[in-house]
Amino acid sequence: MSDDENTLLLGRAQGRNLFWKDNRLYVRWPVNICRLIWLTAASSYVNVLLAFVPLGTIAGARSWNPTTIFVLNFLAIIPPSVLLTFVLAELSAKLGPTWKGLLSAMLTNSVKLIVSLYGSGTSKQRANN
Repeated sequence: MSDDENTLLLGRAQGRNLFWKDNRLYVRWPVNICRLIWLTAASSYVNVLLAFVPLGTIAGARSWNPTTIFVLNFLAIIPPSVLLTFVLAELSAKLGPTWKGLLSAMLTNSVKLIVSLYGSGTSKQRANN
């Protein structure tokens, strides 16, 4: 065993390939996509709420109780707003405070607007029934 500083401590198993470094595109791309999805989902505990995205869509398509649809979609909108906050913080480092303020005003308020409009729409439906 070499005493080189760059030598792996545990070594690699013989014959073990990393699929995301494979030269074949039909192997590398699907594995990279799955790996990216996993890294994104595992990056924050809030991403567990992404499971509510298909539930909210199914609830709306199947005409469930409006309150249930609202709650499911409200829970589904939390992870994108957290991700949006992260993206705005990263962009502000490059663009500066003026652009950060402008983008923040436009994009973060859109989440609040969607929730408030959808919430008022479901309350009007209940009032009409």
